[in-house]
Amino acid sequence: HFDLKTILRYDGTNIITAPSTNSAHRYSSLGRYKNTPMAIGGGHSYGTNTVESLSNGYWNLEPLFPFASELRYFSTATLNEILYVFGKSFSVHILKISQKSGGENSLNLAAKFDGTGWTQIGRLMQGRYKHRSVVNGNTIMHIGGNGNL
Repeated sequence: HFDLKTILRYDGTNIITAPSTNSAHRYSSLGRYKNTPMAIGGGHSYGTNTVESLSNGYWNLEPLFPFASELRYFSTATLNEILYVFGKSFSVHILKISQKSGGENSLNLAAKFDGTGWTQIGRLMQGRYKHRSVVNGNTIMHIGGNGNL
């Protein structure tokens, strides 16, 4: 096992350690905002809504993701220097209800980070998790994944 805060960096020749994050980021995703690396979500046993950015060699806490207490198995993409998050995001109480009743599980969340905070921008047409997103021109494509909890 390894420390979930440990960062590894590839410099073109070697894989080396880099400054550790403040929080564990298991089940997280990485993204970029204005050319700054971001670690979003994660945690140890389950996801969290923690967000960190790397600047001047140190990881800094950013505004928490406000729309859910956990982020796991989601995707990110950066378009026009804005960081977008898509897919699985839920609060623990929502997950417990949805497992029993088939209710809302927020698999189709869509939100953006503008440097000062998070804004929900709508929902994906179909809920997804464990998918990937990629910028293609002026659009973001979502590929693969699963829609079942």
